[in-house]
Amino acid sequence: MTAPAPAGIQPDAQRASEPRLAIRTLIPPRATRLPIVLLHGWGCDSSIWDKIAPLLAQQHSLLLVDLPGFGDSLDFEPGISADWIVTLLAEQLPQRFHLLGWSLGGMLATAFAATHQNRVASLCCLATNLCFSAGENWRCGMQRATFARFKEGFAASPATTLKRFRALQAVGDSSERQVFKSLGELSSNPTDPAAWSAALELLGELDNRDAAGQLQMPCLYLFGEKDQLVPVDTAAAIAENTAINVAVIPAQAHAPHLSDPKGLAQRLLPFFQRGEPEQTPLLDKKSIARSFGRAAVTYDSAAHLQRAIGNELMQRIGNPAFKATPTVVDMGCGTGHFIELLENRHSGGTLLGVDLAEGMVRYARRERPEAIHWNCGDAEQMPLADASVDLFFSNLAMQWCERLDSVSSELARILNDGGRALISTLGPATLHEMRTAWSRVDGFVHVNWFVPADQVEARLAAAGFSRVKVTTETRVVYYPTALALSRELKALGAHNVNTGRPRGMTGRQHLQQFADAYETFRLPPDAPEHAGLLPATWEVVYCELEK
Repeated sequence: MTAPAPAGIQPDAQRASEPRLAIRTLIPPRATRLPIVLLHGWGCDSSIWDKIAPLLAQQHSLLLVDLPGFGDSLDFEPGISADWIVTLLAEQLPQRFHLLGWSLGGMLATAFAATHQNRVASLCCLATNLCFSAGENWRCGMQRATFARFKEGFAASPATTLKRFRALQAVGDSSERQVFKSLGELSSNPTDPAAWSAALELLGELDNRDAAGQLQMPCLYLFGEKDQLVPVDTAAAIAENTAINVAVIPAQAHAPHLSDPKGLAQRLLPFFQRGEPEQTPLLDKKSIARSFGRAAVTYDSAAHLQRAIGNELMQRIGNPAFKATPTVVDMGCGTGHFIELLENRHSGGTLLGVDLAEGMVRYARRERPEAIHWNCGDAEQMPLADASVDLFFSNLAMQWCERLDSVSSELARILNDGGRALISTLGPATLHEMRTAWSRVDGFVHVNWFVPADQVEARLAAAGFSRVKVTTETRVVYYPTALALSRELKALGAHNVNTGRPRGMTGRQHLQQFADAYETFRLPPDAPEHAGLLPATWEVVYCELEK
C-alpha cells in the first residue's frame, strides 16, 4: 500500500516533545575513535570534567551531559526516575560510544549500559557503588540513617550541606586542598533545589546489582583508597559478585578526575582503546547503497521533505559569478532531480551527478538529460580531480558519511579557488519521536544518530575554507499513523544502517509496540493545527562554504 502524503511540512511547527538534556561537545581536530559520553555526579554539572576533558579529547570526541535539574538541563519536573533518564539519554546519544560516569553518573551509566548493551563499547565508572545506601544484603554503602540526615540537611540548608559534601569528597586525598578548591570552582549551586532533592532520592533508590551482572562490554570500576562516600571495600564486593574489572587508586578519595587528571587519563585511554576495534565502521556503506538503490523507483513519489529542503538549498546558491562553463557537482544526486535543475541554470557547463547507490545512478542515467555525466562515488573519497569543481551541491547526503574530517578535506581538495559548496544534512533532533518510541520497545538502534551542527561546523572550519556558514532549521512533518511514517522512510530507502541495529525482520508485535509508544506524541483533536496527527521532527543543517 502506498504511504499517504504528509499532511504538511512546517518549519518550527508546534509539537509535543519531552525536555531535552543539555549536552556539550568537545571535538579534537581529527578524532577517529568512538566518542566518550561523560555523566557527572550529584551536586555539580558537566563542568566537573573540565580538568580531564582536554586530556581525553586528544583521541576522542566528548559528549558532556548535564543531568536533569543540573547545569543547563533545566525545566525538568522533580519526579525523575532512572528509567526516564536512561530513555532521555538513549534519544540523544550516538549509536555507539564509550561511557564514563562518576558517582551518581556512574550508577546511571551502569543502568544505561545494561539496557543498551549494543550501544556501549566500554563502561568505566569512578567512585561508583552498585547500591549507594547500605542494606541487609549490601553492606558496602552509606548507612540509611546517615543518608536520611544528609537529605534533611540539604532541604533545610543547601549551601551549608553542599560545602560539607565537598569536604567529604576531598577528605583523605593526597591532594585534598586542591580537590576541595576544584570542587568549589567546578561544582554548581542548585538553581532548582527540588530537582536536586529528587536526584538525591534517586541516588538512594538505585540498585544496580542485577544490572551489573548482565554487562557484556569491557567494564572498569575505579575506587579511591581514601573515599569517605563509597567505601573501598566496595571494590572487593563488586569483583566477587560480577565480572567487572575493579581497581583501587592509592591515596585518592572520591574525585580521582580532580586529584590527578593526568594519571587518570593515562588509565582511561588504553582501556577505551581496548574497548573498540580499530576502524570499525558505525555505518554500513554497502547497506546504504543497496537500500537507496532499491528505492530508486519509489524515491521521487515519497521525497516531499527532501524536495522542500533541496529547494531551500537551491535558493541559497543565488547568482554566483562563475566562469561561463563552470563544473557543477551534485554529490548524493539520487534520482537526479536537482542536478537537472542545476543543468538548466548552468547550461554549457560540465554537470556531474554522483551517488553512492548504483541503482540510483542507473535510474538517473535512464531518466535525466544525456548532457549530465553520472558516476558512483563516496563523499569520503570523491572520484574528482583536485581543484576541478566550481559549485558543489549536496542535499541530504552527508548524514550517511561517518568521517566528517575526510569529507571536509575532500571538499577542500576538489574545489577551485573561489569555488562554493552548498550542503544540507541532518542534526540529532531528527526523528527524536521515533527514537523515543523505539527506546521504549527494545534497546537496539532503530534511528540513525546524526552529528550536531557545532561538530559539523568545527570539522569544516578545520579544513581551511575562507567562509563557513552553518545554520539550522526545524521542520515537522505530520502523519496519521507511525506506520505511515515508517512506510515513507522505506520508500525513500532511508533504512537503519547502523552496526547496532537489530538483525532480521522486525516482528508484528514489535511494530505494534512501537506504534503504541509513538501515540504519546499525537496532537490533541482540538489542536489549532494538524489536529490528531503524529509529528515527525527533522533538524536540518545548512552549510555554505567558500574556498
